[in-house]
Amino acid sequence: MHGRPLVLPNPHAARDQGIATVFQDLALIDHLDTGANMFLGREILRPAPLSWLGVLDKRAMRARAVTEVRRLRVGIRSVDQVVMGMSGGQGQAIAVARAVAFGTRLLLMDEPTAALDVRESAAVLDLIRDVHALRLPGDPAGARE
Repeated sequence: MHGRPLVLPNPHAARDQGIATVFQDLALIDHLDTGANMFLGREILRPAPLSWLGVLDKRAMRARAVTEVRRLRVGIRSVDQVVMGMSGGQGQAIAVARAVAFGTRLLLMDEPTAALDVRESAAVLDLIRDVHALRLPGDPAGARE
């Protein structure tokens, strides 16, 4: 990465290096809303002592989801909308937003327009261009080329 060999023993090591994958099946939970899906495996906990009990900070996760959805101009009614009620393109956009929200420097996508109609495919390709154009904090110059 950036001209240097990179050994990744597991997916967590890849994530720590800023590498994310959006899989063809999107890895979203249909019955959860956008905010909950964006934080799968990265949930924000309430401050201690509630964090000791594993109490989620749903307000903070929702606020961050709103920020990311707006930043990427994801076309959904609300971050409170469950994934089951979204189109394939909207689900793809949520999966991309989840990956980008956590400082992704390299985004791998498995057939991002598979099973989408022409209009949704165009929207996903626009989203990919938008993500490519983003300058993320800590991203070295030229890292997104």
